[in-house]
Amino acid sequence: MKRAFLLGAGLIVSAAGSAVAADLPVKARPIIPVATVYNWSGCYVGANAGWIGGRTSFNTAPSGAYLNTAGALAPPNAAGTGLLAGDFASALHSYGSTNSGAEVGGQVGCNRQWGSFVAGVEADFNWSSLRNSISAAYGAFPSANPAFTISPETEALSTRLNWFSTIRGRAGFAWDRWFLFATGGLAIGQFSSTTQYPL
Repeated sequence: MKRAFLLGAGLIVSAAGSAVAADLPVKARPIIPVATVYNWSGCYVGANAGWIGGRTSFNTAPSGAYLNTAGALAPPNAAGTGLLAGDFASALHSYGSTNSGAEVGGQVGCNRQWGSFVAGVEADFNWSSLRNSISAAYGAFPSANPAFTISPETEALSTRLNWFSTIRGRAGFAWDRWFLFATGGLAIGQFSSTTQYPL
């Protein structure tokens, strides 16, 4: 009898111990956030505005009626006779001028990333207000023919960059939000100029 009682008591204690353990709170493992690495893949559009400048060089040479056969009158004249061969060097002129203007445009591009290597392409189109104009007056000068004096003249020159566009490729390496790359491509634009002579 004594043995049976002890065995039964042992079973009761064991069962009670299991019940108490089941009621204890269980600690959950903390959730560690995974750092998101920035990816440069994708396409984009954008707008830009700025200020541009440049230097314009003008080199003028006799043209038009100045190239006609020389006659009895010194050019410029109503008869349309031209310069003598010895007068051309005196009629060559050169100018230099700096100018600036505004530009406004937009761009579109796409990138693709493989690991840390990134490659892409971008194109833009820009309107420009870059303008330049020069007006120069020259006094009379002696002709190669001592009997002639070349009449005074005024030259008016102007240039304008109406628009420009670039198409570029790029390639480089990215470290999260840092992107080191090299770029190169093609630039085109519409550039116009006018020259006014007395003839």
